[in-house]
Amino acid sequence: MFTSLPLPRGVDADELLRGYLVALEGLLPSTLKSVVLHLVRGTWHEEVKFCPRPPELANMVRFEQRRVDAVNRPRLPAPATIQQPFKDIRITQRNRADELQTAGYHFHSNCESLDKFKSGGRNGQYPSGSIHLWAIDEVWAPRQIAQEPDTARTAA
Repeated sequence: MFTSLPLPRGVDADELLRGYLVALEGLLPSTLKSVVLHLVRGTWHEEVKFCPRPPELANMVRFEQRRVDAVNRPRLPAPATIQQPFKDIRITQRNRADELQTAGYHFHSNCESLDKFKSGGRNGQYPSGSIHLWAIDEVWAPRQIAQEPDTARTAA
């Protein structure tokens, strides 16, 4: 490194070497070697015109060690995803229709859209408290409010 990068004027090489030993104490030799190779080859990420002072070289070595640690850090495996089976909303709403029947509701009629259900509710076509199961195109009404006789539920 001393032969590749000039020392600033007036710097004693022996004193500088002692300063390096103090500054680099406890740092990994392999990382120091990597930094020196980068400096000599001119591939360090910053431009360096003079031989770095001991604290500067120590900071470079610490920076390189953090970079190497980040690259070599073991990566945790991605969390296992739980495979959920496809839920068919028609099955869910068919089960809801069965629950409504058990709770005292009865099948009122077929209804193809929410808009038709809303307008039918405003026009009095569906009793108050009716429920539209949009995925199976059915309207269920409470039994006590129903004005029509019980009809058999038709398949969707």
